[in-house]
Amino acid sequence: MTRALPARRYKGGYLIGFIILAVAAIRAIIFFHGQQRLVAIILLAAFGLFYAVEPLISARLRWFRWLYFPLQVALVLTLANLRPFLDLPNTLYVPLSVQALRTFPRRVASAWMILFAALLSVTLVLGLGWAAGLALSLTILATGGFLVSYDLLYARTQAD
Repeated sequence: MTRALPARRYKGGYLIGFIILAVAAIRAIIFFHGQQRLVAIILLAAFGLFYAVEPLISARLRWFRWLYFPLQVALVLTLANLRPFLDLPNTLYVPLSVQALRTFPRRVASAWMILFAALLSVTLVLGLGWAAGLALSLTILATGGFLVSYDLLYARTQAD
């Protein structure tokens, strides 16, 4: 069985996640109004807080990772259901994929990433329609695949 990647000094994958989170927050502030803006900011802040503390808590409490990922998925799905529909919160599945790869053995991480890809695609198709949703989901999946592959390669090179 392939083990999860060790969380070493390189934190580039996590940094990319914070950049994606910041862009999603800026876009939420610009496009949401009134109570929707407040709800979006609270949800994004909760996502960011959990994202930041997950490596620390999971290192001490092994069971936390089984709670963490469903919780983060619920936050992303809730963000995706705010109106007006914004496509950017769905990109938060990319940093979750990097975390899954670093947290779980390869098969479990792959299952999480398949779930993230399916949720991202379905959400975008429902929110934007078939053509636009499929095109954007493929773009995000390709970008996410590149970032996850790069993070994997960098971590393996560092380990060697």
